[in-house]
Amino acid sequence: MASSWSRAALIGWAAIIFVLLGYELWCIFSGDKETPPLTYVTVRYVPWWVVMPFLFWLLVHFGVHYAAAGYKSFLKIF
Repeated sequence: MASSWSRAALIGWAAIIFVLLGYELWCIFSGDKETPPLTYVTVRYVPWWVVMPFLFWLLVHFGVHYAAAGYKSFLKIF
């Protein structure tokens, strides 16, 4: 059973994702040319030296998660 902290973290992350998704959709469908979507702002103004450590962490995170015991037989195929 999930603890109250993990439940709160899940609700928090879900709220953040839904708010960002809602803003992105609002920017796309509002028709206002002055409001840039977050994807444009991220690609345009976030420097590469901030993105690269995040991408490295993401690669390691997925590697550790999918290299669990259940996936070892799948990894032997490659």
